[in-house]
Amino acid sequence: MVIKNKINNSYLLSSVKSTREYSVGLVLSDRYGRQSTVFLPDVATTFVRPQDTASTGAPGVSPGGTWSLDDIWTHTVLRLQFNSVIQDLYHHETNPLGWYTYKVVVKQPEQEYYNVYAPNLIDNIPSSNPKSWLVLYGDNINKVPRDVTDINTETGLAGSNVELLPRMQFLGGSGYTQNPNNDYFDVISIGKGSEHNATVSNFTSATGDQLLPDLYKSITDPLLAELPDGLGFNYSGGASALSQMITLETKPITSALDIYYETSTAGLISDLNESILASTGALPNQINITASTFTEFAQSGTTIGTLSANDSAGNQLSGESYTLVEVFDGGGNNRTSEFVILGALLKTNTTFVHQNRPTDDLQLQFKLLIMQEIHLMKIYL
Repeated sequence: MVIKNKINNSYLLSSVKSTREYSVGLVLSDRYGRQSTVFLPDVATTFVRPQDTASTGAPGVSPGGTWSLDDIWTHTVLRLQFNSVIQDLYHHETNPLGWYTYKVVVKQPEQEYYNVYAPNLIDNIPSSNPKSWLVLYGDNINKVPRDVTDINTETGLAGSNVELLPRMQFLGGSGYTQNPNNDYFDVISIGKGSEHNATVSNFTSATGDQLLPDLYKSITDPLLAELPDGLGFNYSGGASALSQMITLETKPITSALDIYYETSTAGLISDLNESILASTGALPNQINITASTFTEFAQSGTTIGTLSANDSAGNQLSGESYTLVEVFDGGGNNRTSEFVILGALLKTNTTFVHQNRPTDDLQLQFKLLIMQEIHLMKIYL
């Protein structure tokens, strides 16, 4: 069954919104539905930057080309990379309470925001103090509201707590482009065109007391938002690009709630492990040592044992190298400096005395390097 013609192709390329921060984790469940907390990878958070169609081009558009309704914008998806299989799996005989299924969960703290569809921004006027100017009308007046606590009683201008990010811009000859930046800009002030003194004589070198006619609906004395210069079409006294629509985005509210939401990516852990092994091959999953104890009063330089490693298929690895990361005893004391690794030999680096206390129990963490890939594993003495 072919249904691709009934689907908007852009939906197939995008699962996330740009200029957002995403955290991804796994939740594991056993056969009885009991779930784990969220397991997070070492790097659990990523920031999705906007795509730059002006420099890289979109599918069907050459770099530097312009966008049209027949083209598809470039998009971003989240990709999870697994470096090892998931352990402690369900087995009907040996581990009936092991993990059975998984689901991917996502946290995205930036929440409510508004899209502002407006006439093209014009900038670089007036020449004495150039700014960018945005005409607000319709529901944009509520999306970019004035701050009633910050009003200049002499001019009638008001500030605003809203920050704006240009999303889709029209810069003249280059056509429509996506803004590749992720910087939100403060709204400097909001007021009617007359309150901004946006007259022909004040904004241009021409003479005239009427409002600049190139402002959208200038005859109605519209609301103008004053923004930093350089955000729109460089005004040169003509309206060739001023009838074009642009899209801006208000800065979203950031939630302080640490909530992860379920996604549709879920399944059996056994299937996931098969996919991991198929893409990466057998992975190291165990470090072995020939001895897990050493005698009392062991002198510095005593060999405790020889290290080796097996992959997830049970085969012994070769050509690997080991690095001692840290050692802690049963009392929580860092004892890393008391051990050293020479090749695959674990040796003492001080003289030990048996005390018959929890400090005699040691947990060692190693770094295993295989084919430029680093894996962290632990053994206990």
